[in-house]
Amino acid sequence: MANKHAASKKQKKTAVHVSSTRQTLLPYTEPQSAVNALQLPAIPGMALRVMRQLEAYIRQAQ
Repeated sequence: MANKHAASKKQKKTAVHVSSTRQTLLPYTEPQSAVNALQLPAIPGMALRVMRQLEAYIRQAQ
């Protein structure tokens, strides 16, 4: 009984480890996650500001 419990505890630990590693790797392995982040309700204002800054920077560079 104790061994079974220890095994399940170990499994849970690995699962947590794998999921946390996957979370840190997400931005690098899935480029579309950045696009998804821009669709959040809190960000459009910031995105617009960044886009305007980029446009201004591009105009200066030309």
